[in-house]
Amino acid sequence: FYEPESGLVLVKYEQAVRHEAERLEAIKEERLSEVRGLRKEDEELCARLGMDPFYICTTTVPNSAKLNELKEHISSLEKLKKERTDEVVQLKEKIIKLYDELQMEPSTDMEREVACESLDRFVLSSKNIELVHRIENKLEDQLKANQRSVMECVERIDHLYERLQLNAKDKFEFLANNRGHTMGVIETLKAEIERLEEIKRANIEMFINNIRNELNDLWDKCYYSVDQKLAFLPAHST
Repeated sequence: FYEPESGLVLVKYEQAVRHEAERLEAIKEERLSEVRGLRKEDEELCARLGMDPFYICTTTVPNSAKLNELKEHISSLEKLKKERTDEVVQLKEKIIKLYDELQMEPSTDMEREVACESLDRFVLSSKNIELVHRIENKLEDQLKANQRSVMECVERIDHLYERLQLNAKDKFEFLANNRGHTMGVIETLKAEIERLEEIKRANIEMFINNIRNELNDLWDKCYYSVDQKLAFLPAHST
């Protein structure tokens, strides 16, 4: 700082020292204020990301290296926050689409928070990100299971319509009115299978005769003799 000339009286020297001390105190307070602001920003980011904050003392002036470390930490947190926010937003869109396709409602608090609430206050911790992935995976698995069930039901309906020689137009109309992979559709398809099974049971004689006719056609194509045909007793039992 400015050193008074040797000719100045002691009071002038004291004033100069006081002014320099005040200037340094102002610089100290300015830097501490900056540190407190940075630390608050760091703590808010860490709270949002579910991480521990960067440690730095707010009562003593940190050196430049420590201050730069804090700034770099904040910068890395901001980048991580953006990455995780983008990830969760994409996952939320997929999850909502899956709920819609499955016609399901969220069943847990976490599912409701992800699907129904704003993400502004959602804690973007690695644990929560993993939980959101699990929700998506669970719904994906449910969709695949439903798709398999629908396919199996449709195949069974096709088989029964053919066996019972029912009007294919009715089958196509029924299937056209029951598209999708929801549990409601699956239940409707199963109910139709049960209805067809009842018809089959009620018309078991006709059903057996159709099987016998098919068997006879196969025997004729294979040039089976009458004795060979008669040897298969189940085809002739009542």
